[in-house]
Amino acid sequence: MTNMVITLDGNCSEFTGTAQNNFTENLATATGVPTDAVSLDNITCGSVNIVASIRVVGNASDVTARTERIARNKTHCSEALHVHCASVASTIYAKAVLAPSP
Repeated sequence: MTNMVITLDGNCSEFTGTAQNNFTENLATATGVPTDAVSLDNITCGSVNIVASIRVVGNASDVTARTERIARNKTHCSEALHVHCASVASTIYAKAVLAPSP
């Protein structure tokens, strides 16, 4: 699981419905996961402060690398998500899930 904390320029009244859906789709595309693997866990005002979780699906190394590239700086974030990111940070949580033996 990867968590990103992103602050967008703008205000919460502009970040509803379609804007949230577009943001979620862009974040999924940028990190290489399906849209349903991204959740916007917390949105607060004061700009638009978002805590997003990305469930790692598929190649964990690829998803982690893509997420870290976005989180490395606000220019990468803005380009990848098609919004103006004022700040961004991420935390990578690694959790192994063991399948039962056959």
